[in-house]
Amino acid sequence: MYYLIHTYRTSCKTVEQPPGFGDFLRGSAALYQLSKKYGFNLKIDFSCHPLSQYLEQTDSVAYDDNAEVHEFFNQNNAALEPFISTLPENSQSLVTTHCVPVSGIDEGCRRFLKKRLSPTRQLQTTLKDVMNQLGRDYCVVHLRMGDHSIGGGCSAVPAVDTWFRDIIVPEWGDRILVLSDNSWIKEHLSERFGSMFILNTPVHLGQCGTLEFPRTGVRDSMVDFFTMSKAQKIYQYSVYPWGSGFSDMCTQIYRIPLIKIIPMV
Repeated sequence: MYYLIHTYRTSCKTVEQPPGFGDFLRGSAALYQLSKKYGFNLKIDFSCHPLSQYLEQTDSVAYDDNAEVHEFFNQNNAALEPFISTLPENSQSLVTTHCVPVSGIDEGCRRFLKKRLSPTRQLQTTLKDVMNQLGRDYCVVHLRMGDHSIGGGCSAVPAVDTWFRDIIVPEWGDRILVLSDNSWIKEHLSERFGSMFILNTPVHLGQCGTLEFPRTGVRDSMVDFFTMSKAQKIYQYSVYPWGSGFSDMCTQIYRIPLIKIIPMV
């Protein structure tokens, strides 16, 4: 049997920046499916990323610091399976990818990923404090406003305001938690509709290698992810046509209903 280590890094050679957290999890799910097809042992590695401060390193990994990391992104995703199919027995390879699974993830894959998404004791303490304030039986509205808006200005989104007024507030009342990569819109919706938000600064975890990266950004992103994982339902809005890997993977791993906010005609 050979070993494949899916490693999360702060820089890449073939793309401008590494994938976001949700994209990395999507790649992990794709590799899990391939591990069942080809019989290799899959390990997930956060040890070279600041995430290692907040997630337990469940899998035991050992490799040379200079070991090559094989990257499979965008057009090169198609080369991932041929690469795996030719790996020799009793070998170990490091890869990083955001490849899409060939089918929906099953219960075995969910268990595999949940086991590797284990908060450290430090993060557990933070999450306990946040959850005590939130209570139970809340929905999450996840607004992906774009990398350009992180830490900056924003503007109201008519579709989101309409959904709040006509659909979300009538069903959930004040049990609405807004998570977003933009602080302004969280405050705007709280002032207008009384929704909850966490006073933090989540970030794109693929940007950890930049000088502008806020010190608490990784922790705040993990707080958002795990509070989202406790939601009864997730409403998602994204400025990107593909949505958000962050909330997409959370809904799939934790089996939470997902509703995409789209403009009403």
